[in-house]
Amino acid sequence: MATETINFDENWNNKLDNKYFTSLRAAQTFVRYKDLIGNKFNVSIDNTPYCKAKLMYVREGNLYNLPRELTILDTGLMNPHPLLKKYGIVDICVILLFERLK
Repeated sequence: MATETINFDENWNNKLDNKYFTSLRAAQTFVRYKDLIGNKFNVSIDNTPYCKAKLMYVREGNLYNLPRELTILDTGLMNPHPLLKKYGIVDICVILLFERLK
């Protein structure tokens, strides 16, 4: 099993420092990530290695039906929709849950 890589532009809300953290991704990534549950990932910020994590959960959902608490914690913003739109997340999105490894 190869180690995968996931990159973040920023450590939004310092979420990558927690034991568990989420990532909201564009809908077209669902096919890729659903088959990677259980895989280890090298996590990078702006292409600089930051930590390792294990993908625990993948779900597809409607951005406007997600709990507001999730989108706030994920981005650190009270109104995350303009930011998410910048990343191609406008309606359907993919929710990834990671467990940070030591």
